[in-house]
Amino acid sequence: MRYALLGSLRVWDDAGAEIPVPAGKQSSVLAALLLRPGQVVGFDTLVAALWGDRPPASARSGLATYVSRLRTALGAGPASRVRYEGRGYLFAPEPGDEIDHVRAVELEGRARSAAEEGRWADAGSAAAEALGMWRGEPLADLESDGLREEFLPYLAELRLRLEQLRIDADLACGEFVAILPALRALSGSHPLNEPFHERHFLALYGAGRHADAQEWYRQVRRRLREELGTEPSPLLRRFYNQTLRGVGVEALVAELLGPRRLPRATDGAVSSAPVSVPISTESDTGEPQTLPPLAHQLPPEPRRFVGRAAELARLSEAMADNHPPELPGLTLLVGMAGIGKTALALTWAHRSAAAFPDGRLYVDLMGFAERGAPLSADDAVRILLDCLGILDHQLPATAAGRVALYRSVIADKQVLIVLDNVRHADQVRPLLPPSGPAQILATSRNALASLVTIDLARTVTLQPLSALESRELLSVRLGSERTQGREDAVAAIAEHCAHLPLALVVAAGRAWVRPDVPLEDLAAQLGAVGGSLGALDGGDAAVSVRTVLSWSYAQLSTGAARLYRLLALHPGPDVSVPAAASLAALSPVEAHETLVELVSMNMASVDSRGRYRRHSLLEAFAAERLAAQESDQEREAAYRRLVDYYLRTVVIVNMLHATTGLPTPDDLLPAPPGALSEAIDDSHSGIVWFDAEREVLGALLADLAAAGRDAEVWQLTCARSIGMARNARWEEDIAAARVALEAARRLGDPVAEAHVHRVFGRALPRIGDPEGGMHHLDLALELYQAAGHAAGTAETKRTMANVRFLQGDVEATLPLLRDFLDHVEATGAQHAQAMGLNSLAWSYAHLDRLPEALACCRKALHLKLATGRHEAIGLFWDSLGYIHHRLGEYAESVSCYRRAIDACLSEGDDNQVALAAMRLGDVLCDAGDHSAARVSWHEALSAFEELRRPEAELVRQRLAGVPRQRSSSA
Repeated sequence: MRYALLGSLRVWDDAGAEIPVPAGKQSSVLAALLLRPGQVVGFDTLVAALWGDRPPASARSGLATYVSRLRTALGAGPASRVRYEGRGYLFAPEPGDEIDHVRAVELEGRARSAAEEGRWADAGSAAAEALGMWRGEPLADLESDGLREEFLPYLAELRLRLEQLRIDADLACGEFVAILPALRALSGSHPLNEPFHERHFLALYGAGRHADAQEWYRQVRRRLREELGTEPSPLLRRFYNQTLRGVGVEALVAELLGPRRLPRATDGAVSSAPVSVPISTESDTGEPQTLPPLAHQLPPEPRRFVGRAAELARLSEAMADNHPPELPGLTLLVGMAGIGKTALALTWAHRSAAAFPDGRLYVDLMGFAERGAPLSADDAVRILLDCLGILDHQLPATAAGRVALYRSVIADKQVLIVLDNVRHADQVRPLLPPSGPAQILATSRNALASLVTIDLARTVTLQPLSALESRELLSVRLGSERTQGREDAVAAIAEHCAHLPLALVVAAGRAWVRPDVPLEDLAAQLGAVGGSLGALDGGDAAVSVRTVLSWSYAQLSTGAARLYRLLALHPGPDVSVPAAASLAALSPVEAHETLVELVSMNMASVDSRGRYRRHSLLEAFAAERLAAQESDQEREAAYRRLVDYYLRTVVIVNMLHATTGLPTPDDLLPAPPGALSEAIDDSHSGIVWFDAEREVLGALLADLAAAGRDAEVWQLTCARSIGMARNARWEEDIAAARVALEAARRLGDPVAEAHVHRVFGRALPRIGDPEGGMHHLDLALELYQAAGHAAGTAETKRTMANVRFLQGDVEATLPLLRDFLDHVEATGAQHAQAMGLNSLAWSYAHLDRLPEALACCRKALHLKLATGRHEAIGLFWDSLGYIHHRLGEYAESVSCYRRAIDACLSEGDDNQVALAAMRLGDVLCDAGDHSAARVSWHEALSAFEELRRPEAELVRQRLAGVPRQRSSSA
């Protein structure tokens, strides 16, 4: 198979026939996976690629729909390579597959290796082959702006490196005339690319066009002076001078292509000549004063710096984006306290010294110091002018005059100014350089949004280190002999430090001074409840994680600080705006504005779904502040508001899906003052909400159980059970039910106990224990009947019918379902009646009473559509698909199954999608379309494996050609 992205997106099979790729979002999904082959691409990344920063509420289920349709369109071969893996999808290339941009990188490596060995003909051949893969503008036909913004710069840089390799090979082989057209085009499209200027000059000179070469040099020099205020590169100047002395072209090419001169992201040389800076002041003789050489006053480069390769590259890219003179030379490096901004900035500045031969300066603006006010812009200007050699008696009397002098001094100089610990934009804006090559790199804990929107600054945001980088940092600090063989302890230390560089350094320091203490003991100390911050106190404010975090906390507004504290009550892992609003008794608008402030101060982060989270050290600090600053009464009130939000909302969601017998809002305690609930009025919105909050609900349930809040434990367990069943989370549901049953018994509430028994009754049969399920349902039925709970009684009989079906006793389901239907018909509950009729139709079909099954199912679908409630509509189409299949009506069956899959995908019902896809494959196989059947079975297998469902083995047998038995899954 061949896959091409370097132009329009195209796919060819092994025989060379093109496979049409559907346009729109399906092609964007395929491109996003092909751009990262072999890597799991997370849901958030794919959603951003498809919808940008404004995804719809149904984005997750919509993504699944597009992946499913993409697989169908690609056919059996390519479809099997698009796999569901954990938290996203990946494209898994098979041996012999070729993806053009991957092949281009492989050829670049081959060309580079050949060049390093002096095999320039081979290098040129490999580079030319790679360049031949470009068929136009990469990703040209995609509707995803996000993918183009992310990958086009990388692909453009790859192409430029390949062009340079090919040109270098031609130069080495003496093909001066042949490469002139290509160089002329490249120099025209990249007028500021100095490596191309150098090669163009040599090609003209080698072709015998000496006068043209000299004229080309003068044109380049004039353009650089006019547009950037700089001179040509030192290498080009040297070539020019050497040609004037008649040095042969072979010697110049050898110098160009010598060791370490292969194309890379940056290249340059440091001029050793002193730099004099004229200023407007005059000496006693009336001649212009000349200042000393510009200073090189960066603090030392951080020792033992590890990781951050991607961030260093992004800084280089951001600085390159600042290069055009119409943009200000300002790049922001932002991130939370202790994330390593200063270390990264200084590392980059030292490693990029060649790009700033006129000076590298540094000022700490003290924006987050424990004591003292931040430096003003005028303070910073005075410091910088002093570094630049301006004497006190030469300073203008006004601040505006000092700024003007500062700008005039750096106007045409290649100088880098590092401004550390910026607190607000007003500290930076007066220091922005005029048009020219000077650059500012500023670090801050704040987002400094106005510098981005008004001053067009580029931003690089730092996140915690990766797990690999954290382990590398600890290994470098402690020595490999200390960490070797203790990988688990090292990983635990990194996790407890939240992969925060400052915390890792402090932890390493504690381990270093106590070589007798095993790393496992340090990991245990850090992992103790409330132990991390204390264990990460380095004794000095600058290296105390608690102290450094307190400096950021002190900058928050009163409202933001309060919400920051109260969020310690939230069970995590993330929080929505409405939940935060209920927690703090704010309106959703107020909560959103406050959360935005926390994000802008890097005291929280927000993902593409609009959910907010904090890492463990920020959580620990918030818990300390909560205990110190909030009373017991306020903490309890806030927690009650939070619990009420989740409990009331999940009950509302389940009322949109359940038939009868679940807890209703009337079963709950009155809502406390200030509490909110989610405004959910349709089933799809409820599903989206539940999927987003599933992990939070599990964590909240554990907290409630630990706190002994029995009523809320059984209510939340039962209310969320329908949602857990929809995603086949049976074991998790059973574990929660065990705790809830004890809670209900402690309360002495028989109806609550019956509700919990029904949770067992639904879940146990699904993990292979139908007898256990029936035992709990018998207990529930007895409790409901004793309490006169008619709705619970009816719903229990319907659940009993489902279990009897799973046991193979289909005949026994009929009286149970008829009892259920008698109750719901008497109450006029059309939705419940439709669900009961659908179950009855399923039983009829498995008793070979197919005409009755078809009539019953059609009636069920008619009632369902009449309610206007479309949740679970896929179950009805699935039943119709099965009945038509049994009747031999394959076309009708396929149509019904496809509608079932689309409906279940839109609702995010992964388990039912897998069942319908398996059955669709059965129909297609019986209809003779074996290729389409295998595609559908692969879809089912991926979903069942992700859900860890036993039905996965049934699908494997189908794919292996094992004859199948009639399905007995309800």
